[in-house]
Amino acid sequence: MIRHRMTSLEDLFFSQLNDLLTTEQLVADALPRLAQSAAEPKLQAALADQWEEARTRAQRLRQVLSGLGRSNGATPCEAVRGLLRESAEIAAIPGDPAVRDAALVAAAQRLAHYEIASYGTVRTYAEMLGYTEAAERLQQSLDEEHLCNDRLTRLAVLDINAEAM
Repeated sequence: MIRHRMTSLEDLFFSQLNDLLTTEQLVADALPRLAQSAAEPKLQAALADQWEEARTRAQRLRQVLSGLGRSNGATPCEAVRGLLRESAEIAAIPGDPAVRDAALVAAAQRLAHYEIASYGTVRTYAEMLGYTEAAERLQQSLDEEHLCNDRLTRLAVLDINAEAM
């Protein structure tokens, strides 16, 4: 969320970096609970992997900010908070565990898509601003988010959605 005046692309870049840092921290906090609510062991494992990856990406964002001489100015990210509230509601819904797992995959993919869009944007800003090393680190996180989304898609298509049928 943008909470201060934007006077340059650099201001927007740092605001978006801080938004992503908050996103990764919120996601890392929520994933263990989501993994525990999954019935399918493969989904539990995938969500546990995402937890580790989110923690790594948050650390990478801190390094990018530090490398550019900025401190962590994490800002509230209402979009992600909303997606995580929805995920928690899904995890708590009684009923068929296989259907809940399918819903959990969908919720996890919505988060991944938000992060894919965010990382793509800040990576582009970094390139435009000449922050080559930051752009490379952000591309690494973007690649990881794509892989995460692909893993979830395969899991849904090959296992979870069929079980929910």
